[in-house]
Amino acid sequence: MLLAAAGGVTLAADPTRIEVASASTNDQEPSSIARRVVVTAATGTQVSLLPGDAVQVASRFIDRETGPIILGGEFIRPGTYEIRRGERLSEVIARAGGLTPQAYPYGAVFTRESVRRAEELALQRLARALNASAATAIASRALQPGDVAAVVGLAREVAAAPAVGRIVIEADPLALAVKPELDTILEPGDRLIIPKRPNSVLVTGEVLSPGAMQFASGAPVDRYVRQAGGLQQSADQSRIFVVYPNGSAQPVSISAFNYTPVRVPPGSTIVVPKDPRPFDLLALSKDLSTVLGQLAVTAASLAVISR
Repeated sequence: MLLAAAGGVTLAADPTRIEVASASTNDQEPSSIARRVVVTAATGTQVSLLPGDAVQVASRFIDRETGPIILGGEFIRPGTYEIRRGERLSEVIARAGGLTPQAYPYGAVFTRESVRRAEELALQRLARALNASAATAIASRALQPGDVAAVVGLAREVAAAPAVGRIVIEADPLALAVKPELDTILEPGDRLIIPKRPNSVLVTGEVLSPGAMQFASGAPVDRYVRQAGGLQQSADQSRIFVVYPNGSAQPVSISAFNYTPVRVPPGSTIVVPKDPRPFDLLALSKDLSTVLGQLAVTAASLAVISR
């Protein structure tokens, strides 16, 4: 009768686990529980309730997760998929029919909502720190007005940068079959985009003509930089790095005295950061290259997702 008065149980309820707890009527121990009975829907009519009793209806264990994931791009059957608890990436890829012949799993963009929220908070904290450093520099007259404006502009750019929540994963079904320890356990809200194999390399940052250059097998980083017009005077040649299609990054040097050969696969992004020397007096000057790197990874991820 009590359950009926409450509108009945929901579909998520477990009718075999209904617990009744009665408080003690002993004045010496008013907070103790004198009776705890587990009843079922069938035997519920045999249990009489007393004033102050608590009735708890347990939820049923459901193997399905509380939300779907999204597969986009070069899948045989892209779309939204419900997942069970503990389901792995390779299993969902198989449910989607596998990848198309044009798929480029090395450039997969895998995003997770919990990581996106953490990135968003980190970007907001970094923007506040940059603004605080700029205010300190203004008060102490440690920087020129133009340099302060550059820091404020960078803080504004960081605050406006969208958080993607990208995680570097292995998305090639063949590789996952050989190394099952790399097979990611999925969570509700995950999103996986597999692009087509690209034929270009993006050069961005402090070069004369940023843009996409045609991929050439075995071509070094400095060749792509030259195709983009070469370095500007404001470039930091010692902090150039390559963002690989899977989202990982590696520093590289293209100077004659410290040349580092780095493989540049198609779909990579070569980032030439700004020289941070004008901001050496800032407490966060060492983090400026990291900030630009995060923005470059975000831009590369969004480019794949938008396609």
